[in-house]
Amino acid sequence: MPKNSEEPRKFDAVKGGQVPPPVSGAVLGGIEGLRQRFATGNEQVRLDAVTNASIYGDEALDILVKALKDASLQVRVKAYQILKELNQAESETAKGIRLNIGDKIYCVYLSSLSYGDDGYYVRDAIDDIDDEDEDYDEYEERSEKNLLYKPQLDDGEGYAHYIAALKYNEKSITEEDYRPVVISPHIFREEAEEAAEILHRKRLLQVYYEYGMIYEQNYYDKDQLNQWCKENNLSIACKRNEESEKFQVRIYRTLQDKLNIELLKKFWEYTVSGHLAFVHECIIDRKCYLRPNHNF
Repeated sequence: MPKNSEEPRKFDAVKGGQVPPPVSGAVLGGIEGLRQRFATGNEQVRLDAVTNASIYGDEALDILVKALKDASLQVRVKAYQILKELNQAESETAKGIRLNIGDKIYCVYLSSLSYGDDGYYVRDAIDDIDDEDEDYDEYEERSEKNLLYKPQLDDGEGYAHYIAALKYNEKSITEEDYRPVVISPHIFREEAEEAAEILHRKRLLQVYYEYGMIYEQNYYDKDQLNQWCKENNLSIACKRNEESEKFQVRIYRTLQDKLNIELLKKFWEYTVSGHLAFVHECIIDRKCYLRPNHNF
């Protein structure tokens, strides 16, 4: 008799209490055990089963394809990722990741920087939008139609829209529209935060004449600005008879010219309230697909 004859083989069923419970459900009963675990009502168990599905190659493709329609968004995402990595079931993944009503995604928004009576206004939150604005209904209609949900041919199951990233226009930092603009949708908040940070830093280099005219911008006296430069090892000082406001603008533009992004970001936070890009949690209100953009 083989030395390990009591260990479960690929298609064996295992009675409870006969052997220690396996670390991975993929070990217990092989592919059949994997199917049983995927059929459970426990989200984490299904997610683990899908994660291990690639071990079984073509035998597990039907599980992965079925998982694309799972009740759990996390399970759907994992199945989509694995199938894309394996270059399998391309017809099933071509439309993207299914999103159901109530699912949460995280959208990166381009903060608006628009001119008003008191200078340039930075709007870096959806909550900044006044529901009583006369253009609010028009904005809601436009944002749904053009900025988030896009129509597509119904797949027969009610998924008649998709969400995808927009092309970011780098030509103008100031928008005529004083509303934030959605740039890219993300499944995971961490990825959205990273994308927003990249966009914020990129825009810091684009702000030019707007800096110095931003509403509620903090202005410091010469001594405070000189001290900030000293503490941050920046070799620049206020000139004789130079106004403190002009000196502050000169510091900002010097950091731009030097492409010193870290100090530029730090100086922005020291003098301006608000970010040039931000993340907003969005609740899906219709069946749709998310078309991931891996090149943002």
